[in-house]
Amino acid sequence: AILLESGIVAEPTGTPLVYDPALQQPERWARDFDLAGAFKASALWYYRAQAQRLGMDAETRHVRQLGYGNMDTSGGLHGPQGPFWVDGSLRISADEQVQFLQKLHTGQLGLSARTTALTRDIMRVEETPRWRLYAKTGACRPRGEQTSNWYAGYVEKADATYYFALQIGADEYGRAFTE
Repeated sequence: AILLESGIVAEPTGTPLVYDPALQQPERWARDFDLAGAFKASALWYYRAQAQRLGMDAETRHVRQLGYGNMDTSGGLHGPQGPFWVDGSLRISADEQVQFLQKLHTGQLGLSARTTALTRDIMRVEETPRWRLYAKTGACRPRGEQTSNWYAGYVEKADATYYFALQIGADEYGRAFTE
């Protein structure tokens, strides 16, 4: 949402960001991505590169405007454990995740209607005639703690929306989603 709202990325399926092999990313990330593809793959290199284009001051401003979790961006973009959303400085509880998703779903985050609609489109994982699932995986690895792996989102069914936030701890980064 921040990339779309700021204008750093104009369209979710626009011009891809070219992958630099010097980044030596895992095979699933070692390719060019547009925003929609990076979102689905959780391609960290893409988000870090776009955040650097936006700048740390703007990142901090947007995180605070969105009221996301503890709003702590002190880890910056170049920390040894990763950017602030991976290094554990930015934290959010499951209840806060659900509240954030409710605000996104109902258009109460203070984002433009365009950004809200595009973000929801990117989040759509599966759709049937009876329901639609919108979700995102995520992970962070605070120093000295277990990795925190997330699956958060919501299901629209008939006239109701059901929100969820699942957090799974693991000793190794990403392990909970690979087994």
